[in-house]
Formats: sequence, structure tokens, C-alpha cells
Amino acid sequence: MKDLIDKLIGAVPFFVRRLVALLPAPKKAVLALDLESDSALEEAFTFLAVSFGIAFLAQLPFFVGEKDKELAFGITAALSAFGFALIVLQTALVWKMVGAKPAWRQIVAATCYFSGVSTLLCLFFVLVGQGIFKALDPTGYKQALTGSSADAMNLFSSNGFRIFLVFLVLGCVVTYVWIYWVWGAYRELMQVSKRKSAIALIFFFLFSPIVFLLQAATLMPTVAQPDGAAVPESLVGQWQFVQQSDGGGVRSARSVLYSFSPPRWRIMRTGEYSLEEMRGASNGRCVISTETKELGQISVHDSTIDLIPAGHIEWTRDQCTGKNSKVFLHPGKTEYQYKLNEDPSGWTLCLNDRFGQTCLTPKK
Repeated sequence: MKDLIDKLIGAVPFFVRRLVALLPAPKKAVLALDLESDSALEEAFTFLAVSFGIAFLAQLPFFVGEKDKELAFGITAALSAFGFALIVLQTALVWKMVGAKPAWRQIVAATCYFSGVSTLLCLFFVLVGQGIFKALDPTGYKQALTGSSADAMNLFSSNGFRIFLVFLVLGCVVTYVWIYWVWGAYRELMQVSKRKSAIALIFFFLFSPIVFLLQAATLMPTVAQPDGAAVPESLVGQWQFVQQSDGGGVRSARSVLYSFSPPRWRIMRTGEYSLEEMRGASNGRCVISTETKELGQISVHDSTIDLIPAGHIEWTRDQCTGKNSKVFLHPGKTEYQYKLNEDPSGWTLCLNDRFGQTCLTPKK
């Protein structure tokens, strides 16, 4: 890692000279280079590598958690290389579609320079948006970056998140404006008419969402993964609570059974839970009972458990009046502070909310 950083630092003067030439006049700067020379590709890839290196280092302060920085760099580099290869293939394809004969060496070299600059332009807007998001809503920012947000729709109520999205869109707009600005250089390299160049540009813009989705599909399993499992292994399983009381001529009982499961797929940041609760009371002559069943998603972060119901049903059976009822409810998210304790008798899971504490034990 250190050797790589040293090489990137050594290439900074070359990078700065090329960047200063590209920003005001990208078409003129690229066409002035001898892209067929033996050193053309090496110089182009050096420029691209420094651009990606700057982008990675600039985002380090925004990383969440104590991740292995070398591993993160390796993952980012692999994904960046994959994304660059897709852009090169997309560019060659659209020129082929309009009848041009792609000059691969020239396309790769030019794309290195143009992609390097577009990376930095987009990075500026992303960093500004992330900084504002983190300053206005630190909790929402952490949940968004780690993928641990229990309810994604709640993020849209965050002013910080909405501002971040605005800057993200601005970054995309600026990137497309840059592509439009530099497209003339490709036309000169491909030696085609302005009409064919315009058609190729339209095709490029039309294919861009597909390329973006391919990159996103590759990115999802590796980026925004929080340290540790989405649902800690220590929580997975069934936890029960049983309580009985007898007073005032009334006997009552309550049982609660929670089942916690990990995500079905690794890229998901929420697991699944189910709740079965039974309440009953008897005065010796008749019984009133209530049965509750609930299904939904569970999100765990730090010492907090969020339960997001997807379905909730309550059955009430009243033998005293002969009335029965079945109600479908839509309760909101429930948040618990949890703690796992171990003593000679085994494990205990204690859940705390505004109503108090409930401690459960593993179901046997």
C-alpha cells in the first residue's frame, strides 16, 4: 500500500500538468497528444490512477467504522477498473454502431483522461453533499452509508439526505455536460461527420443507465457493508418470556416468543423477525384471551434493535360475553435498547423501551 501511494505521489506533477491543460480545453489537449506512441497508454493510465487515488483518499474521512483501509482500497480499485472497462466498451460500441472503425488505443487513452477529470468533478459534488449530510444528520448519515437504516423512506424526511441527493444529481449533470463537451475529440479521432458523432452521442447517453446498473449490481455486495453481521449471530434464534400471576380472584398469564433470522441475501441489511404473544385471564368461570402475531424486518445497530412490522393480527376470544374479534393493525416501528447477559443458568436477552424492560431466554 505504501509503495503504491509513493508511486502515485511521484506522478502528481505529471498529473497536475495534464489536468491544467485538460480543464480549459479538453479536446485541444487530448488531440495534441501522440496517442499512438509507446508511452501514450502508460501516461494515460497513470493520469487515471492518480485521479482514482485522489478520489479514494478524499473519501477516507467519510468512511464509517474501522475497516481495513488496504482492503477497501483494493475493492475500490477493482470496481473502478470494472467501471472504466464498461465505459470503454460502451464508447467503442456506439462508434461502431454509426459505422466508425474504433481505434482501441486512442479510445482507451482518451477515455483515461476524460474519465479521470469526470471522476474529480463528480467527486467534488459528492463530497460537498456528504459533508452537509453528515453535519446536519450524523445518525441518518451513518445509517445511509452502512445500509443499516431500518426504514429507507425515513431518510427522505432528513434535510441532510435531501441536500445530499441534490448534490448527487448536480454531480451527474456536470458529468454529462463534460461528456458532451469532450465528445468532439472522439469525433476527430474516429474521423466521422458531425451527424454521425451526434447519433453516437445519443446512443452513449441512452446506454449510460444500463452501464450504471451493471456497475451498481457489482457495487452492492461490497460497498456500504457495516462491520459485523446485519443481525448478530448471538441474537439469531427464538427467545421466549412467560409470566403468570394470581390475585383478586383472577388468574392471568402472558407468553411472548420472538424469532430472529439473518437476511436471506448478504446484500440485505435487515433480517426478519416474527412475534407470537398470548395473553389470558380467568376468573374461574370464563376466560378472556388475546393472541397476537406479527411479522416484519429487524435492523440491529450498536445496542439498538429496530422492529419494522409488515403485518400484525390480533385475535380476541371472550368466553364471558361470547364475542370474538379479529383485527388487522399497522403499528409503527418499535425501537428497543437490548443487552445480552450470561449467568450460570444461561443467556438472557433484555429489551428496554419506554414501557420498561422485558427479559427473554432462549426457547428450549
